[in-house]
Amino acid sequence: MASPAAIGGRALRASPALRAVADTPIAQRLIQTERAVRLLRPARSVVAGRRGSVGRYRLRNGGAQLHLRRRSRDLDILAEIFAARSYEPPAEVLPLLDGPLRIADLGGNVGLFGAWALGRWDVVRIRSYEPDPANAELLSATAAPFPCWEVAGVAVGAASGTLRFAAGMLSESRAALHGEDWVGVPVVDLFAEPAADLLKVDIEGAEWPILADPRLAGLDARVIVMEWHALGCPDPDPADAASRLLARAGYGGQDRVPGRFPSCGTIWAWRAHTP
Repeated sequence: MASPAAIGGRALRASPALRAVADTPIAQRLIQTERAVRLLRPARSVVAGRRGSVGRYRLRNGGAQLHLRRRSRDLDILAEIFAARSYEPPAEVLPLLDGPLRIADLGGNVGLFGAWALGRWDVVRIRSYEPDPANAELLSATAAPFPCWEVAGVAVGAASGTLRFAAGMLSESRAALHGEDWVGVPVVDLFAEPAADLLKVDIEGAEWPILADPRLAGLDARVIVMEWHALGCPDPDPADAASRLLARAGYGGQDRVPGRFPSCGTIWAWRAHTP
């Protein structure tokens, strides 16, 4: 028998009108809160306190202590990762992730992917990069009990330097657009960073210089999971552009996962052997 979540998902996909209602801010806040209550303990604390205040939680099935902002986008990402299992890899990738894993987590946000990865795989090192100061503070608190989890409060790109960064937008913090307020954050060159077996990338449009860099073909990572964004893409079809650039670098095995909106989506890409 299908779960209530699966039945609800089918209903939303079948009805554009229902989907539009579910996507309103009020509906999304209610959905986020209900999902978080089912995932976290203490459940009462999810709805207590002012919006944006930080709560400390445990997942009901154990794992890391999470530090999340109440009634914020943090709860939506929690549900995406731990309820919808948005980072569960395709079957073809599973053998490539067996054994001890080194993970590079580009766009670590508040540590939800990292916490999920530690519960999913045999991780010997995970290095999370997060340039937004508020996000990095929560990420560091979640990572602190784990000796294998390193946090770098920097952005990652195809060259080192300084980035004009629009901070304070939770998971949507990104490179500043013209006219936006910004802070300067350091950028490290991905290709000079420690090697990883799994590269996770969710950096709000800053992925395109990395994808276009010819050094991507020499990367150690066996598997890349990337959320691509229309922002910053030089091609009218960002999904095809990401697929093409990954294939050019030797990541010919691919699985595309459409996003809820046309401006972003996820792609798993892999190769059987490192160069």
